Amino acid sequence: NDDAVSDAIWPVISNKEAIAVNQAWAGHSGSPFKESGRWIALKKQDWSGRWVDVWVPSWQLFYKPLPGGKVAVLLMNHAWWDEDFTLYTHEVPGLECHPCRVRDVWGRSDRDDVEGELKTR
Repeated sequence: NDDAVSDAIWPVISNKEAIAVNQAWAGHSGSPFKESGRWIALKKQDWSGRWVDVWVPSWQLFYKPLPGGKVAVLLMNHAWWDEDFTLYTHEVPGLECHPCRVRDVWGRSDRDDVEGELKTR
């Protein structure tokens, strides 16, 4: 039991908004809809305890329909470097808002409404 690890992950595993998105059901559990063309190797232990490379896109965009016609979008940067992202709202499956209200679940804050694209890092 490592207190430093517990302290580091606690904000993630106790985030009530993220848990609500995870638990919500609107006909689909969510899936990737766009990914980087650049692949990187991440390390993981296999069943025997050996460290092996797992090849993944350097970033991926996931979506999940939510009740009430809302859509959650997760931008996952797998790389060890910062990445500039542009999310184009017309590419998100099931997203039909103009403009779109944006909630940062991890930051627990509302962002400016988005019309067409959202730039972030």
